Amino acid sequence: MIYINKNGFKPFFVVVLIFEFLKNGIKLDKGSKVFEWLERTENAMTSTLRILLKRSFESLPKLNDDVVNKWSGHASVGALGQTYLYTALSDFGYGDTAFNIFKAQGYPGYSYLLDTLKATTLWERKGGFNPDADPTGKTAPGRSLNHPFHSGYDGWFYEGLGGIRLMKNSVGFQEFELKPVFVNDLEFANVSYKTGYGLISSQWRRSDDKITWEFTVPNNTSAWVVLPNNDREKYNAGTYSLTVSE
Repeated sequence: MIYINKNGFKPFFVVVLIFEFLKNGIKLDKGSKVFEWLERTENAMTSTLRILLKRSFESLPKLNDDVVNKWSGHASVGALGQTYLYTALSDFGYGDTAFNIFKAQGYPGYSYLLDTLKATTLWERKGGFNPDADPTGKTAPGRSLNHPFHSGYDGWFYEGLGGIRLMKNSVGFQEFELKPVFVNDLEFANVSYKTGYGLISSQWRRSDDKITWEFTVPNNTSAWVVLPNNDREKYNAGTYSLTVSE
């Protein structure tokens, strides 16, 4: 999770204003692909960053609907939105939608990139190359073929599936939050993050109708544990095991 203090709020607010200008100031057609891309990216960013909170709550159902229905389960944002989309969805109850983006079949999904295009990196444009039209692969696909800008989702593996999140006003994870997302189509997750105080680990496994979650809080730190339908609870240094009923 990214928290914003009073000094960090202004730049992100400016980003939102830029999106508003791009959508409205230059009079983009609301039905255009550019307008829709800007709107989805802004919705994801504002939701995760807690900017314009009321608007964020209102926009998440639409963002979820865009992913599930308009984009057939694929990510509905560009490179900028990748960093925010997954956390925005899972924080507001759409964790399964976020996870299923990685499983969506066909263009422009990850399976299409890796299995159909035989890519070994993240490409800037998945649609710039037709393997059937050029089976020998002699024609360059065009654009960047090593575009890590599209890998913003990796933060969600830590913050979402592992639930490891830095808390506001905390330094170096001396105090942090553990708020894992137990998505339905995943059997287990094993996430760890090395801090100056030691290793934070969060691993869970689904069995029958329950989830066993084990986590470690390093020495001289504390964690606020957040589970569905439960109050936040503070845990000091140690290793713990909790059972979560589904």
